[in-house]
Amino acid sequence: MGVSPFFAGRVYDASRDKNTMTYLQFIYRHPKRLGLGFGLTLFGSFGQTYFISLFGKEFRMAFDLSVAGFGTVYSLATLLSGFSVLYFGALIDRFSLPVYLTGVISAFALATLGLGLLPLRSVIFLFVVIYLLRLCGQGLMTHASSTTMARDFTKDRGKAISFASMGHAAGEAVFPVLAVAMMLAHCVVGCGADAAFDAAFVTVAGP
Repeated sequence: MGVSPFFAGRVYDASRDKNTMTYLQFIYRHPKRLGLGFGLTLFGSFGQTYFISLFGKEFRMAFDLSVAGFGTVYSLATLLSGFSVLYFGALIDRFSLPVYLTGVISAFALATLGLGLLPLRSVIFLFVVIYLLRLCGQGLMTHASSTTMARDFTKDRGKAISFASMGHAAGEAVFPVLAVAMMLAHCVVGCGADAAFDAAFVTVAGP
């Protein structure tokens, strides 16, 4: 397997360097390649359990599901996505990296857009959305990241994969906080708007 056609140039061979590079030097020399690997694991966070679980209550309320019911749907979707990685993950060997990532990210985007259609109240639709989130986010984006790092680097592939994997930690530290902050902001704005409407109504319709 050669270097991904997404990048120009040859596969980086660390054996050419007389001295081992530090991480900062390594990143400075290969920002695009390492940035891709890091970005894939970072944004794959939206398909991780720790992020999806933030909206578990909303899912249960929208579909009138119990905790056990939603857990069953989520577990089955996760199990099926795990088996699906065996097939879809192998496609990265048959297609160029741009084509493969276009397909994965497009499916992931459709799944996130599908969250806006959840009021359709179809449990099957919920299952499909969670399946795609788990498959593309947790599964294929992480898989594409590690595969690309292993292909594009030789002696320092361990260093490259380690750096790319830091996207998981970054996503876990940042995205849940941002999501909760946005939900709180939405609540504050919504409550403020309701209070303003009530005050205006009382003023106009008052005695």
